[in-house]
Amino acid sequence: MRVGFAGRYKVGLWTPLDVTVRGGSDGVKGRVRATVSDSDGLNCMFEAAAPCNVSPEQEVTIPLYVRFGHEVSELTLELFDGTKPVISKVIASGQSSSAGQVVDALRPGQRLIVSVGALPDSMADAMPNSEGRTARNVVAALDDPAALPECWQGYEGVDTIVLSTGRREVLTQLAGQKSCMEALDQWVHMGGTLVLCAGENAQEALNVTSPLARFAPGRYETTLHLRQTSGWETLAKSLNPIPPPRPGAKVDLPIAKLAGAQGQVEAREADTPLVIRKARGLGQVVFVATDLDRGPMLAWSDRPLLLAAILGLLPNEPPAEANSAVESYGFDDLAGQLRSSLEQFRGVRLVPFFVVATLVLVYVLLIGPGDYFLLRRWRHGMRWTWITFPLVVILFAAAGYWAPSWLKRDVLRVNQVDLIDIADDGTARGATWFSIFSPRAETFDLSLCGRLPNGDAPQSARGSLAWFGKAGSGFNGMNGRDSQNTGPLWSQGYSIDPALDSIRDVPVQVWSCKNFVYRWLGHAPDQGLDVALHVEEHQLGGTITNNIQRSDGQVSQSVMLSHAYLVYDGWAYALGTLPPGQPVDVGSARHVSLNTFISTASIEDALADNGEPEKVPYDMASRDAAYVLRAMLFYDAAGGRNRTHIANDYQGFTDLSAVLRAGRAVLVAMPPQEDDFRGADVLGSPASRSGEAGKRLAGPLDRHTIIYRFVVPVGK
Repeated sequence: MRVGFAGRYKVGLWTPLDVTVRGGSDGVKGRVRATVSDSDGLNCMFEAAAPCNVSPEQEVTIPLYVRFGHEVSELTLELFDGTKPVISKVIASGQSSSAGQVVDALRPGQRLIVSVGALPDSMADAMPNSEGRTARNVVAALDDPAALPECWQGYEGVDTIVLSTGRREVLTQLAGQKSCMEALDQWVHMGGTLVLCAGENAQEALNVTSPLARFAPGRYETTLHLRQTSGWETLAKSLNPIPPPRPGAKVDLPIAKLAGAQGQVEAREADTPLVIRKARGLGQVVFVATDLDRGPMLAWSDRPLLLAAILGLLPNEPPAEANSAVESYGFDDLAGQLRSSLEQFRGVRLVPFFVVATLVLVYVLLIGPGDYFLLRRWRHGMRWTWITFPLVVILFAAAGYWAPSWLKRDVLRVNQVDLIDIADDGTARGATWFSIFSPRAETFDLSLCGRLPNGDAPQSARGSLAWFGKAGSGFNGMNGRDSQNTGPLWSQGYSIDPALDSIRDVPVQVWSCKNFVYRWLGHAPDQGLDVALHVEEHQLGGTITNNIQRSDGQVSQSVMLSHAYLVYDGWAYALGTLPPGQPVDVGSARHVSLNTFISTASIEDALADNGEPEKVPYDMASRDAAYVLRAMLFYDAAGGRNRTHIANDYQGFTDLSAVLRAGRAVLVAMPPQEDDFRGADVLGSPASRSGEAGKRLAGPLDRHTIIYRFVVPVGK
């Protein structure tokens, strides 16, 4: 088997798993299934979508996608012929066997950078802080592009992909990987960052028939050979020039020149762009017009500084260390705080521990010394202990049975947060985090249906549904390495559909909750906005008109957007309410720095027109989902860990700072928080009630937060 990217992966996120089955003297037909424990210690089963048909003495590789629940995990692989297991193997993380090895997962805060097609070790040697187990940046090098996943979910744990075109054999291999290139493009549209390096072989790599041509920010024109290197040295802020191949010779760098290039030019040599950053959907492509893994670049001592500038990394960034204040909350990532907010159910009250301890003490005193001293005061009273003792036991038992039912109720509850992003090219994606609280021990079948701001389902949508783990090393956290959590009350497992979009037979314990995350990618025919923005003298101006219409049968209803603000170039423009059909002048709106805007106590305080908003320290104790999500929306651009003192790695796709860096503006708004305006419907039923399949689980009392983000262009 082959796990992740060159053995590197992250816990709690979709991970590609390729299983190779070798046939013996007889052939076999069946399906491959992998079983891994989730973050709660329950066995979760993942079955391959493609059947496994192995002829005698043949090898077949079957792709799967799994989620590891802990850094210390056991992976069980099984081949089924119908319902009968043909073979089964168990592999522990960090241990080698004849079936393969599950290496150590990346630690929290580490970035996974996948290098495709580069010369061996050429990227890892130049990557800032890429050595050691606690390195901030971890490089996984792939020689064969066929090892790339065939669906976008497989890239979920990847931060950046660097694709080099200096080797012709790599270009030949890429030409036959149509499904891998489609999945890579979908991942970029979902918010991924692709660095495309094209120099010596740019003509072959970027011609109209090449699968890489779609990623170029312009049309290939010619290959130049430049001897000036000041543009690269300026970008890297280097005082050391790029060395020539030999003493006395001159530097000769092949540079791909594009016609009609669009995007942010971050480095140039005279009138020739060297590095172009262009938004693609909700992600970005960074085009580097030379090869970074060969020629003079390979011998440049400051190549790590250049890579740091291109990838947006700090050249001397230390690895993230745990914060004792953060650890006291049981999580070390904003996703953990968001998960905690989802577990706060309206009308469901938890009994504090000191109350339980006090009641236990009272109970012990009553059945022991209390009963004894009370009955001693009566003549012949000690015989009544046969009545008073069981009476106290019965009363406390009845109170212990009735009190939780009164405090926690007997109604199924669902808390939900939706984040819906729509780019100006029609790319639409959504993320739904939800928590199910069950008043009884039951198993559930779950699925979701995403919605656009106008209430319609996104076109050509494909989603994935899975459990949502707790980021951290505390109790029930995914990153504890000492031991693996176990499910105390459930021995059976549950399964995720091979299409990754539904879950079957997932158990929820009595008066307990379980958390899930659903992500989808689709297309929106129209943003519902009329946008005319421009920059003049470093000031953003223009108008935004809200034209969103929600159809309900034969009736169309205008949708009012509230809590709206526009983010561009480090500034936040407070727009407030966007009434339907009325242009809002952005130039006249109050604007403050993004860091100040995000650092207010609430979005209402940030939008209030009463002077400069007051900055307050980030509150890690908050259980307001909207407050936590606001810190995630533009995490890096608003100050990152320096502001929040907590990471945003586990659900890092929520951060659109890269889109801002590519020269786009982002409009953030909320719809009316009513039951009819749902970003996604949580559908399902207890597995024992098959007649209720497809029923909406959430009720009117459940908390539901919806945030829209619209990526819009800005004219120069």
